[in-house]
Parts: sequence; structure tokens; C-alpha cells
Amino acid sequence: MLAAAPPPPIVIGRSMAGIELRMSEDQVRARLGAPVRVAGRLFHYPLLDVRFGTKGVVRLTTTSPRLRTRSGLGVGTSVAKLQHLRGIFCDLEPGGGNCATKGISFDFARGRVTRVAVPG
Repeated sequence: MLAAAPPPPIVIGRSMAGIELRMSEDQVRARLGAPVRVAGRLFHYPLLDVRFGTKGVVRLTTTSPRLRTRSGLGVGTSVAKLQHLRGIFCDLEPGGGNCATKGISFDFARGRVTRVAVPG
């Protein structure tokens, strides 16, 4: 049995798993099919959550370690590695926090990324 192809990478400020900011609900459904669950304007898929606003997709989030940037950043990345990135700001709290720069944010707990978001 062949392994599944890796999903398209996270593109900072633009897309996640091939879903781009500002795509319509119909475009997202055409690409990913029916969501596993819908909660208002939030579509839940196995690899990511897609939030819609009045002009299409406004935020993409994932807790899956399968989705990564081209440079390999994603769920499971160490906060120490994030802190070396140019232009990133990290809010370090006891047990967790957030690192962000324009077009991407990383939530973390116990020193590792737990969620990645591409905001619109």
C-alpha cells in the first residue's frame, strides 16, 4: 500500500492545505469535500479548521503535525526554534503561550507548538 501524498504546505499569510484565504464556501467544499462538522461559520476538517467571514475564508487553523511550512515549521516544532525566526514575537507564559509574525501564529504548551493559524 502506498503512503498518502503529503498535503500542500502552509504558506504564511496565504494558505493551508491548499485552502486560501478569501476562498468561498463553495470553493473550499470543492477542494476538501463536506466538512466533518459545521459550527456556524466554522468548518471542521480532519487536517484543519476553516473560518468564514463575509468575504470568504478569514482564518485557517490546524492541530495536525502533518501540515507544515516549506521550512518545516508546524505542530510539534520547539518554541526555541521559533524564537530564532526573524520578525517573530513570542509571548511566553508559564506552561504555554504564543509566537506570531505577520501572516502566521503558533500556540504552544510545554515548549512545543500545539496549533498553527494563518489569519486573514
